[in-house]
Amino acid sequence: MVFPIGDVERTRIVPWATYAIIALNIAAYVVQLTQDDQFTAAYSATPYEITRGIDIERPFYLPRDQPAVESSNAASELIEQGPVAFPVRWTLLTAQFLHEDPLHIAFNMLFLWIFGDNVEEVLGGLGFLAFYFVCGTVGLLAEVAHRPDSFAPILGASAAVAGVMGAYLVWFPRYHVRVLLIRYIIEVCAVWVIGLWILVQVLRELMPMSDLGGVAYLAHLAGAATGILTAMLLTRRAAQFSRRFDPD
Repeated sequence: MVFPIGDVERTRIVPWATYAIIALNIAAYVVQLTQDDQFTAAYSATPYEITRGIDIERPFYLPRDQPAVESSNAASELIEQGPVAFPVRWTLLTAQFLHEDPLHIAFNMLFLWIFGDNVEEVLGGLGFLAFYFVCGTVGLLAEVAHRPDSFAPILGASAAVAGVMGAYLVWFPRYHVRVLLIRYIIEVCAVWVIGLWILVQVLRELMPMSDLGGVAYLAHLAGAATGILTAMLLTRRAAQFSRRFDPD
């Protein structure tokens, strides 16, 4: 097990945008805890709704390999859909603040805390916010395009965080990241940590996955690819912040 827990290279700024995103995600999760499952499903991004611009306003049962119906079926999956107070395609944004469980949000916010400050130092606070949400939205749209008829809600900050990691990989590949290896803490170059993470996403995306559950690995990969491409276009901007050195 190789698990990142922090990075070594500090920034010369207070990464207010990174902290603000983390705070908003935590606040959104607290709100989720006070609501029922219908709230989470409604404000997540559902491919069927996004591709058609239709807001499904009530829970329904989805029988396996059959069209959606509104009656109970022993072999069905209950989709706790509900209305939203704005055009349904805006759920591509709200979905980025929702999470399935404490581990989901904890991992996403930890990775954002580790990699976000250095990327924000390059882009500036407002630039980082725009970059973050573009990566997240592209990631969700990739998943929607892959499964346009799916009724399974997509949620989480993972695609946006993947974009941040992709930029970090391009700009700071030799920066050291502290990782937990079994029960030891060691320092490893970011290129190995993030590269391994991307490889895992690719392998898991290739595995069969039910339409009604699982992790949206394609969204992670699309978010990371957006971050990588953006970082490549802004390499000169990052040069003044990235220390080009050989690891000790």
